[in-house]
Amino acid sequence: MRATGSKAVGGQRRLRPAPAILLAAALATLSLLWSLRMAAGAGAPAVASRARVSVVVELDAPPVAEVYSAQAAGETASAASLTTAAQAHLAAVEAAQQALAAPLAAMEARVLYRTQRVYNGIALQIAPERLAELAALPGVRAVHRLAAKTPAQDAPADGAPANATAVPWIGAIAAWQGGGGPGYTGAGITIALIDTGIDYLHRDFGGPGSGYDENDPTRIGDAPNFPGPK
Repeated sequence: MRATGSKAVGGQRRLRPAPAILLAAALATLSLLWSLRMAAGAGAPAVASRARVSVVVELDAPPVAEVYSAQAAGETASAASLTTAAQAHLAAVEAAQQALAAPLAAMEARVLYRTQRVYNGIALQIAPERLAELAALPGVRAVHRLAAKTPAQDAPADGAPANATAVPWIGAIAAWQGGGGPGYTGAGITIALIDTGIDYLHRDFGGPGSGYDENDPTRIGDAPNFPGPK
């Protein structure tokens, strides 16, 4: 291919490239850029969006409590048989949930928690474009959006959740004020909590009021101020 046109520069003539040469160079540049882009994205996941939504996956089998109560309604059911049936159903529900571990991992779903006894479901975060695929998994009855919990409207200035919404409903203010008689403030009373545990990071229990998401529930000592005075 020959060059066309010329221009005198410093007493010499410089040839200008033909339009065809410029077009070929542009196409070669575009081809190189496209190859680099494809190579960079070869290991990228198929999910287009990195945004996630929080949902609860309801499974087909009823929860353990429902099975237990249904069998307890029978007049001939013994405590031993009820316990055996509940344990067997719990194992079946657990196995069904574990069977979804691999498909959920393939969808890059982030499991938040699982429940079996009162509700048979798996709470997770997933890309919104995967919701239809999630609902089509075997054993899935429905997919429900997980409602976000927000503090009360009159929360303190530091952003901590307020108890003002629940306190009037349980009559705590009237009990404190006494209603014409002595108020019940709880002074001098020791309260024992017999449960699986409390949120020792909460300010009401002497905690710092932060670090809940980073806390390791299997360890003691990873959170500041615990054990605390309360």
